[in-house]
Amino acid sequence: MKKYRRFFPIIWVCVFLLSISSSEASPVFKHKQSRAFSKSAATAPGKTLYIDTYSADLTITASDENAVTVEAVVEASDEDEEVVKYFLAETQLFLEPYAYGLRLRLSSPMDELRKPGKPPKEGIYRRFYKGNKFVFQLSYSARLTIRVPARHNLEVENAYGNILIGGVEGDLRIANRSGKVRLDKCGGELELHNSYDRVEIPGFKGPINIKNPSGEVEVRDAEGDVHVENSYAPVLFDTIGGSLTISSKSGKVTGSNIKGDCEITSSYEEIDVREVKGRLTIKGPSCKVTAQDITLDAHIENGYSPVSVAHIGGILRVESGSSAVTADDIGGDAFIRSSYDAIILSNVHGSAEIESPSSSVSVREVDGNVTIVSSYNSVVVAGVGGWLDVRSQSAGVKASDIKKDASIITSYDRVEVSGVGGNLRVDGSSSSIQAEDIAGDVSVKNSYGSAVLRRTSGSIEVHGSSSRIEVKQIKNLPKNSRIELLTTYEPVILTLPEGADVVISVLPGGNISSEFPVYHVKSQAQKLEAELAKGGVTVYIQTSGSISIKSSRITIKEKQREVSPVC
Repeated sequence: MKKYRRFFPIIWVCVFLLSISSSEASPVFKHKQSRAFSKSAATAPGKTLYIDTYSADLTITASDENAVTVEAVVEASDEDEEVVKYFLAETQLFLEPYAYGLRLRLSSPMDELRKPGKPPKEGIYRRFYKGNKFVFQLSYSARLTIRVPARHNLEVENAYGNILIGGVEGDLRIANRSGKVRLDKCGGELELHNSYDRVEIPGFKGPINIKNPSGEVEVRDAEGDVHVENSYAPVLFDTIGGSLTISSKSGKVTGSNIKGDCEITSSYEEIDVREVKGRLTIKGPSCKVTAQDITLDAHIENGYSPVSVAHIGGILRVESGSSAVTADDIGGDAFIRSSYDAIILSNVHGSAEIESPSSSVSVREVDGNVTIVSSYNSVVVAGVGGWLDVRSQSAGVKASDIKKDASIITSYDRVEVSGVGGNLRVDGSSSSIQAEDIAGDVSVKNSYGSAVLRRTSGSIEVHGSSSRIEVKQIKNLPKNSRIELLTTYEPVILTLPEGADVVISVLPGGNISSEFPVYHVKSQAQKLEAELAKGGVTVYIQTSGSISIKSSRITIKEKQREVSPVC
């Protein structure tokens, strides 16, 4: 690609910005006149047309001729007819050889106003001086219709006018300001700078780089990589053949169908992205984020607005704060960080890790392991193919259908667990605990609530403080397993399978009723002596409340057998 001269910023005179206007909103003056120009010059495909205009509307189209043709109309209006005539007489259109092709330049008395400082008190400019104060009122506009070969490079500098380019393929360098820009079915390589108005690019074949501060951008059916920078206005896109990078500020971003990776940065407005064949990265502080149908990984950062994600083929990472997060159908692992709002995660084909203080958490159908760190709101987990680790505070926890081990820590609320394929460990300060259908060992610590266990199949350990303990419907007591039930001030109720081979030791503080032989012990040494003497499954119960030991096949109406303590 040939090197072209860079675009240098133009210094504008403030009074001129306030007075000049485009042809779409010109003030009404008494005298209005126009002047037409026509230029043409030979060129060739691959050459460059350099365009230097100001406050002009440009229409550039492709032709099948090896020539550049220009038709221009310049209009001027003012209260002073002599000013209008002088202005048009001094306006010239030039089309001449330049660098790698041709240069098209529209020259007028406006050129002096584009320079720093005030124009000289001479010629036409003397009419706009009131003392030392310069007041410019003339209305000016230009319309240029330009035809170039279909394969031709363009380098355009313009301001305060609209640009329309159709069917041209080449290295396209467009610098405009405060005007609409549209390139329709063009191609090659596009570098476009604009501001304060809309940019629309449908059907471009090649890479696109757009900078449009305070202006809307729309790109459709692009066949290369696309890079967009803008602010305070929306960005819309659809069907991008390469990668897409958007850097916006306070602009809504919406679109779908990106063949490559997609990276979006914005703030304070909604981001909605769908159908990305590559990876998706979103950084949107205070942005509502929606992402769906992402083939590879998705990484989302935001805060203070909801995140909704669905159908991610790879790993999902959400780093947020004070945001609700909903995610469904994740092909890899899921990592979610947020706070103070609800987390809903479902159908994860990898593992899941959630850290979200002061959030309610709902997790369903995860093929791998699940780790949850939260507080002050409920945790509900159902369908975990690996192990479960919940570390919470002041939160109710419900967990079901866990294929491997489960560990739950919480406080001041209820814990309900069912269907654990491995071991279960629960630590629940000031919590009531209910667990059923546990295939492995059970270890429970709690206080000031109840601990109720049903249909367990391994060792059982419950250490409570001021907690009622009830264990019943035991499905299996493996050889060398043990049951240890300790609490204070509350009763312990144990129902054992009929005919269970057990050695029961108790350190009582209240009434005892048992349908099995019981050793009353006063020390740990006596407990061990009793267990070694008999063998089998060991049971140890200690409470200052009552103790009831039952057989699962004997009704409470049948005579209970009291057993004397071992001396």
